[in-house]
Amino acid sequence: MSDQETQFDGLSSLVRLTGSSVPARAKFVGETVLGCTLSSVVFGLVCGQMGASLAYKGVGPLVPYLVGSWVGYTMGIVGQWYNSKRRALMYAAKYPSLMAYCLQQEWDINIPPNNNIQQQEEEQPQNNSNDHNNNSNNNNNNNNNNQNNNNNNNN
Repeated sequence: MSDQETQFDGLSSLVRLTGSSVPARAKFVGETVLGCTLSSVVFGLVCGQMGASLAYKGVGPLVPYLVGSWVGYTMGIVGQWYNSKRRALMYAAKYPSLMAYCLQQEWDINIPPNNNIQQQEEEQPQNNSNDHNNNSNNNNNNNNNNQNNNNNNNN
């Protein structure tokens, strides 16, 4: 087993131990529902307990539990969205040709084959170094011209 397979990856690794395969979309939905439900319940229970012990006697734990559950669910879904977006951008940066293939197959979006960001990034520093060399040569030529002009003026 490689290092990536031996790391614990949450619920997905437990399902992998059973030998069954789960589609990627089902994993995503399962992780989202489970994560949001757990954060909602935990945050709701904490707020409900705080409401029961700290709030006025007329409020009780129900209203703080409902508000806490709502806030917990919102935090869970935003956290899931943030992690999914980060993971998708990382994979898109690592595998641009696979991303272009998926976009073409799923939504009929054609990506030009010569649109490679890595080549543009590699070419940019080379151009900057050439520009620096050209600027240095121009400065040297200007200095030589100034010295020649000064010598001519002195004669």
